[in-house]
Amino acid sequence: MSVKKNILILSFFFPPCNKVGGRRWAKFAKYLHRLNYGVYVIAIDYPYYKNCPWEKDVLVYKENIYRIPYIEHRPFYLVNKSPENLIDKVRYRLSWYKEKIVPTQYSEDPIDISEKYNDNLLQISKRIILEKKIDTVIVTGGPFRWCYESLKIKQSFPDLNFVLDLRDFWTGGYSYERMDESTKMRENFREKECIKAANIITTPAERIAIHLRNKYPQFSNRIIHIPHAYDAEELNALMNYKMQEKTITFAYGGVFYSHMEEAIGKLILLLQKIKSKGISVKFDVYTFDNAYEHLFKSAGLEKEIHYHKTLPPSELFAILSRTDYLLQLRAGEAQEQHFKSTKFYELIALRRPIIYFGPTSDIEDFLLENHLGFSGNAPTETLIKQIINNKEEQKIPDKNFDISTFEYLKVTYELEKYL
Repeated sequence: MSVKKNILILSFFFPPCNKVGGRRWAKFAKYLHRLNYGVYVIAIDYPYYKNCPWEKDVLVYKENIYRIPYIEHRPFYLVNKSPENLIDKVRYRLSWYKEKIVPTQYSEDPIDISEKYNDNLLQISKRIILEKKIDTVIVTGGPFRWCYESLKIKQSFPDLNFVLDLRDFWTGGYSYERMDESTKMRENFREKECIKAANIITTPAERIAIHLRNKYPQFSNRIIHIPHAYDAEELNALMNYKMQEKTITFAYGGVFYSHMEEAIGKLILLLQKIKSKGISVKFDVYTFDNAYEHLFKSAGLEKEIHYHKTLPPSELFAILSRTDYLLQLRAGEAQEQHFKSTKFYELIALRRPIIYFGPTSDIEDFLLENHLGFSGNAPTETLIKQIINNKEEQKIPDKNFDISTFEYLKVTYELEKYL
């Protein structure tokens, strides 16, 4: 059976690298492959040191993944923080002094790690396009220099369907606001050139889509919201477990990002107040490190907080599915408190109540409006009453909420319209 079309995905991060930037297109590629598309990928052979939960999704077409060797973009002292031998200690010291004397000397653009791959990206892309008769090229960013340089592919093959996928704000977001005026002008130019050249611009965030449509009204019909999604296959094996009757259990799975102190402070207050009423609580965290553990311990919650290593999705979901309350914590930087991530949809699909801690946001509104969870911004006593009552009554979440809309297969069907 001949393939429908041949697609080339340009994704700077990709499994087995466990950077979250590679998950979206690893999942889409999995389902596009099943829908009989020829899937090819170019990615950087980015260093990684932990297992990637999405590596299994790319194994069936791994021979179609082309990797560009990684080029270190950071100064030596940032990469090797604990040098062991004399030579490396000297290199560390020289690198540190050099950066202090001539800041950002190591990079034309220190916020973008993709600037050193321009020639390799173009050469490999052109070869694959010709050899594999590629119909559509999908480039995803950030990093954004990666997107800008890919324009040369479109210029060389003007008949290609060129899809630009922006997972984050290029301009208009937190990083952009911190730039000086000359850097802003440069990034505005690059973004506009990409928007003009692309046949379709996709983004997983409604706020990014709105920003782009307002900024480029003449291209607004090209800007499409293709949301993140959850992989239903990772939840199919879940079983029903009996909840702990006397203990209220909470769980968080994922990365603890910087600047979450305010959200964690509200969570700590909640746990302390419940505990003070003579009700036992247990909070399990599945993450890469023990960030913020000192805050819980200093608050007298050392017996209630339990840090665990990350688990494969199916194992983690089995645990979360028998937890009373699942947590979403957001720091509120780069408008990420508004972004509905893959993890967000996964939690909803587990049919457990979610408590949101963070700045007022679209996520908070979505949970409350659809009766899927509670807000950590509510008065503490009100929230405690809701939590205690709901453990017994199980009215939240609304079991009739149609989460299937956000399954990866269904979202892939939506993406297919633009390929």
